[in-house]
Amino acid sequence: MDYFELYGIEPSMQIDREQIQKKYYQLSRQFHPDHFGLAEDAAREEALQMSSFINEGRQVLQTPMLRLAYLLRQLGVIEENEKYTLAPDFLMDMMEFNEQFMFLKTEGNQTQYQVLLNQLNETEENLRTPIQPYLELPQWNLDILNPALLKDYYYKMKYLERIKDNLKALNPLD
Repeated sequence: MDYFELYGIEPSMQIDREQIQKKYYQLSRQFHPDHFGLAEDAAREEALQMSSFINEGRQVLQTPMLRLAYLLRQLGVIEENEKYTLAPDFLMDMMEFNEQFMFLKTEGNQTQYQVLLNQLNETEENLRTPIQPYLELPQWNLDILNPALLKDYYYKMKYLERIKDNLKALNPLD
């Protein structure tokens, strides 16, 4: 069983967050370890494992990048701890963003912060544009996807999100 099956939804980037939340509460009540306090050890252990699976599933399904990674792993497009090589021009852009971030960290101001954030957001939008049709599919399967494009997008976004997270940590106003 996978997270999509557990939550009764189709494998897709399009999810109904409210449906996930309702199913989460239902499953949490059903498999809460407290309901198995008088059960045999095996039943208690199974409830504990199921409770953990339910919690992990909710987090993955409700977090777009975790959901994307999960979908791509389910389809065999990416592997756990894979060493993926990004294009040199992309890495150069990221190096420039990191340099701007380091400068901003020591000597920057709010205007420079906003300029860098806007550049990162624009880069993110440029990365998303070619894959947007795939993100909007109601159901994913390899017959209609471009696995290489999605894989490249995923690894680039991981890189970009790290920079954005570091930047946002600098400015608690975001």
